[in-house]
Amino acid sequence: MAQKAGISRPEAGALLPAELRAHRQALRMTQAALAVALGVTATTVARWERGEQVIGHPRVVRLALDRLEQRSNRPRRSPRRPPSVSTVRLPEPVQVRGHNLPAQVSTFVGRERQLGDVKRLLERTRLLTVTGTGGVGKTRLALQAAADLVGEYADGAWFVEFASIAEPADVARGVAAVLHVVEQANQPLVDTLSNVLTNRCLLLVLDNCEHVLQPCAEFAQVLLGQCRSVRILTTSRERLGLAGEVVLQLTAMELPAAVAEPSPTRAVQTESVRLFVERATDVLPGFGLNNDNWADVANLCRQLEGIPLALELAAARIHALSVKQIAARLDDRLGLLVSTTRTPPRRHQTVRAAVEWSYELLSAAEQRLFSRVSVFVRDWTLEAAEAVVADPARSSPTVLDLLSQLVTKSLVIAESTPDGHVRYRQLELVRQYANERLSESGEAGEIQAQHAYYYLALAAAEQPEPGVLENIPGLDRLNADRANLLFALQWFVERVDLDGAQLLASALWPFWYVSGYLEEGWRWINRVLALPGVNSPNVPRAKVLFGTAMLAYRRGDYDTSEAVARECLRLSRELGQKVLVAAMLRNLGTLARMRHRFSESRRLLNGAVSVARAAGCRAEEIEGLLQLARLDYLEADHDAARTRFEKALAIASETRNSGGIVGALRGLGEVAYKCGDHLVARTLLEECAERARAPG
Repeated sequence: MAQKAGISRPEAGALLPAELRAHRQALRMTQAALAVALGVTATTVARWERGEQVIGHPRVVRLALDRLEQRSNRPRRSPRRPPSVSTVRLPEPVQVRGHNLPAQVSTFVGRERQLGDVKRLLERTRLLTVTGTGGVGKTRLALQAAADLVGEYADGAWFVEFASIAEPADVARGVAAVLHVVEQANQPLVDTLSNVLTNRCLLLVLDNCEHVLQPCAEFAQVLLGQCRSVRILTTSRERLGLAGEVVLQLTAMELPAAVAEPSPTRAVQTESVRLFVERATDVLPGFGLNNDNWADVANLCRQLEGIPLALELAAARIHALSVKQIAARLDDRLGLLVSTTRTPPRRHQTVRAAVEWSYELLSAAEQRLFSRVSVFVRDWTLEAAEAVVADPARSSPTVLDLLSQLVTKSLVIAESTPDGHVRYRQLELVRQYANERLSESGEAGEIQAQHAYYYLALAAAEQPEPGVLENIPGLDRLNADRANLLFALQWFVERVDLDGAQLLASALWPFWYVSGYLEEGWRWINRVLALPGVNSPNVPRAKVLFGTAMLAYRRGDYDTSEAVARECLRLSRELGQKVLVAAMLRNLGTLARMRHRFSESRRLLNGAVSVARAAGCRAEEIEGLLQLARLDYLEADHDAARTRFEKALAIASETRNSGGIVGALRGLGEVAYKCGDHLVARTLLEECAERARAPG
């Protein structure tokens, strides 16, 4: 924008961009390192080299380059001619193992000093917290710093978002999910993470920690105490309060002076004006700061107090209103809000005013959808919105049309997923405001009920039959909607809706079992079992007991698993639920085998296979045969084991039960190896491994 406004002209003896770049590369320095040596920002150096900004004080820069070259004992190159490409030695590439930093669709504007501060502080501290009010840009700054520094960490930089978590245990669980660390039985998850990261060199960015401050502090303390090469960058409205923590307070963006300016030159140099102009140009190509509008832009930025969220929301309306109109309307809203709200800080009032103003510019249909979608936690799909928040009394416009309008007006964000779909979300500040509007509308209860029953139906549709836990087709979908599923379960539990709570918990336990969310599942399923009236003898209770027994088994709590399985078996027999009877007989038989009660195990497993076969549940029959074959193997009856494994393989192949096929191939390979037929064993186990690595 500097060139548009005509800020400066090249002075005599100007240093050329290619010349500066060649000198820097010859010195084997990064742009950030050269910026420190020259006393400017890395962004400034980058713009110099791209020719986007005239290199200021070229004589001083040349002198500094000469001194740097003398220190490095390199021959001085001609100040007028850049060396040939062949003579420039580029720095060795840094190997980065990975990161999950979200790609930013907009440019990073301003904050050069704060960005440099974050980078420098992370060089001397292992825990840096960026604090500030909501909407001030903490997350954006942290992400930009992490993106710039990712090459400095051998194991990359990893972003963990905490805005939607509700319980302390979810802090460690959120980090584990991002790093793909699986919970281990009988070990706190934070200890598992510490063991995994002991010798790793990485940067963790923990975002929105203010509502889980204590668990975040405890987690950071443990991790930093045991992992010497891990650094943590957090964003929060409040410091964590740990020894050694360095805090960077992020305030509002730089504002233009209130005095009259002779031209737009100085106004465009302030961060808030630059941000507004950049975002306005994205909305309305060709928009620029000129002699006619710069004073209005400066006034608007002052009215918004330099809060990035408010600036971006205002810029999103530039296609419909002039800058003068925006400033006039916003000034009225801010005056009204400040005069009636006394306790929150003024910056909060300003962000709220910006959101409220944007809301009031929406049509009635857009306002309804805007408030209703706040019922979703974290994000949602178009299908979910159509089922939960659509207005059946109104045929037009459609939910898709309204969502598209909200995306255009920056009140909803649309993000593409790796599988090619689109999910929607609201910024947390926007969502909180929208949720207040939903409460005021009087329809919050109805929308929340629709939300809960939609996700109950979603979970029930993805629930596999017993015996096929290793292959849940909708596992990715359940994982993507996990926050909404838990919110729905919480809604049923808090309202003591016993049927809904039991049905959803029994639908979710296979997801918890397979995905490794063992403690989460255990906590929720026990909350359901503690509800009044839960002891009524019905099928939903039997299914919840089934899930409880299986989760206890996966957690290594065999005593609890056996006790609950016996209770579930008794109830399932009373209710005539043959598939559940077969599953519980198998579970009890497996537990007996693990405890070396082989005769009891054989009796229970034979019963499981018989009941499953009679009920027509082939998946449960396969699992029973596999467990019986495993028992034969342990008792050294290899012929019997081979026969049962082959029978299980035949049924699994016929029914396309991938988990059963893998289990049978593994068993046959082990039997072949034990019998000395190593070539057959290798063939079987290689096929087993190949199938196990397949998706699902």
